[in-house]
Amino acid sequence: MNQYPLYEIDTVSNLKELLNYCAEKHGDKVAFVWESKDKHFSVSFNDFKADVNALAAYFVSLGFVNEKVAILGENSYEWIVAFFAIAISGNVVVPIDKELTECDITLLLTHSDSKALIYSETYKEIVEAVNTNIELESILGLKTDIRRIIDTEKPLNIQETENLKIEDDQLCAIYYTSGTTGKPKGVMLSHKNLASNATNACGNFYSSGNSIMFLPLSHTFSLVACLFGQLYYGNTNVINSDIRNISKDLLEFKPWLLFAVPQFVETMHKKIWESAKARKKEKKLRAAMIISNILCKMGIDRRRILFKDVLVSLGGELEVIICGGAPLDKKLIKELHTFGINILNGYGITECSPIVSVNRNCFNKHGSAGPVIPGCEVKIVDGEIWVRGDNVMLGYYKDPQATQEVLIDGWFKTGDLGYLDEDGFLFVTGRIKNLILLSNSINVSPEELEAYLVKVDGVLEVLVYQENNGITAEIYPDKSINNVETMIRRGVESLNNTLPKHKKIHEIKFRETEFSKTSTRKIKRNCEGCSPNTKV
Repeated sequence: MNQYPLYEIDTVSNLKELLNYCAEKHGDKVAFVWESKDKHFSVSFNDFKADVNALAAYFVSLGFVNEKVAILGENSYEWIVAFFAIAISGNVVVPIDKELTECDITLLLTHSDSKALIYSETYKEIVEAVNTNIELESILGLKTDIRRIIDTEKPLNIQETENLKIEDDQLCAIYYTSGTTGKPKGVMLSHKNLASNATNACGNFYSSGNSIMFLPLSHTFSLVACLFGQLYYGNTNVINSDIRNISKDLLEFKPWLLFAVPQFVETMHKKIWESAKARKKEKKLRAAMIISNILCKMGIDRRRILFKDVLVSLGGELEVIICGGAPLDKKLIKELHTFGINILNGYGITECSPIVSVNRNCFNKHGSAGPVIPGCEVKIVDGEIWVRGDNVMLGYYKDPQATQEVLIDGWFKTGDLGYLDEDGFLFVTGRIKNLILLSNSINVSPEELEAYLVKVDGVLEVLVYQENNGITAEIYPDKSINNVETMIRRGVESLNNTLPKHKKIHEIKFRETEFSKTSTRKIKRNCEGCSPNTKV
C-alpha cells in the first residue's frame, strides 16, 4: 500500500503568526458565518483579525501579562475572538466546559489561578454563584461586554498589540481534561503545541470546503481541527451554538466537511435507515448499495446520483467527516462510504494538542486511526502508545509529579493501547487503566467487548467491567422494543459462542437510565459497582 506525498504546509509557530497568516493569505474571504435571532452574520478574515487585535488591546490596557483568563460558554464568534485575543496579548486561556457543575467550575477557576472570566449570558446564574466563592478581578459577558469593547477599541491605535512579541514556547492555554476516570488535570499547551499541531495535521488531510463547527471549543479537538485547521485553509466555518439546530444548519449551509464524535456519526447513520424505513425504501436503498459497490470496483462512481436523497438530507454537499474520540464500527464506515460520505478516523489526546494521527483523503484504512501526522513520532512500548513531537504538552499545571510520571525523555506515555501496522497506520485498542485482569493473569480489553456488544440488537449503551472474577456487561437497552431484555440475552449468548473462554460475558445487568457521560459523550467509567438505577 503506497502512500502519496504529504500536502505542502506553511510553517506557523504560534497563534499570532496563524492570525496574521490567515488575514494576509485569505483577506476578505468569509471566515465565519452564524445565525442569531433569525439573522445571518458573517465576518471576513481581515475583520476577524481586527476584532481580535481590538480585544487584545483591551487586555494590554488592563496591564494583564501572563494572566489566566477563563472562558465559559457555548460556541460563538465572540468565544473565538476572546480565545485569540487572550493568547496574542501574552496571556493564558482557560477554556471551561459549559457542562460542568457550579462546584467544578469554581474548582477549575481556583486551581488555574484565573484572574478574569468571560462568560456567556446563558450561564449568568452559575457565574453569579461562583463569584460569591472566589475573587475575580474582571468578569465580562461574551455577547455584551466583548462586542462593546471591540467596537470601542477598534478605532483606537492598537499598534502596541500588533508589536507585542509572542514566544513559540510560551504558555497559551490550560485545558482541563474531562476524563472518564479520575480527577481533571490542567494540561499546559504552548503556542507552538497548538499552532504546529494544526498545520502539521493539514499535511495529512486537505480540506477543500466549508464546515459546520458544532463540537464544543472547550475541547482541543474542536479548537485545533475544526477551528485552526479551517482558518489555515481559508475555508468558511459556520458556527453552531446548539447541536439541536444541526439538521437545520446542514440543510441551510450545505457543508463539505464535518468534524464529529462517534455518537454523532452513529445517530446520523441510524436516521438514514429510519428515514428509508418510514418511506418503505429499505430494499431499494440496499439494492442501490450493491449496484454502487459493483460500479466503484469498476472505477465508476455514481454515489452522488444513486444516493441523492440521502445526501440532500445532509445538505447535499457533505463528502467528508473526520471522527475522533473513539473507533467506529467498520460496517458503519463502509455503509456511509457507499452513500458517498468518507469517514476518516483519527486519534488524539489533549496532552498532544491533541492530534496524533488521522486517515488521509485517499490513503486510509477502516478501523484504523490513520498515519501519524508530520512533526510527530509514535512508538509502542509494551503495547502502550508513546508520542514525541512539537505537539506534546509542557506538563500538568501545578502538578510536577503527575508530569514526571507521563513524560520520559520527551516521550509522552498516553495510557492508550495500540499498534502500528506495516503501512504506518495506528490502531488503538483500549486504555491500560481499563484493562480487566482475571485471576488467571489474562488481560481483557473492555473496549473490545463493548464494540461487540453495542452491535447486539436492542443495546443502546454498554459498559463492561470485572466483577467477582468474571466479566459483567451493564447495558442500557432500547425500551421501545418489546421483550428487549430477552432479545439482548439471546444476542449475548450468541456472541459468547464466538468468544474465547476468558472473554465470555458472565453476567448481564440492565440500567433504567443512560450512563453518565463526559461533554464529549464518552461514558464515565465506574468499575466499583453498579449504579443505583441498575437492575439484575
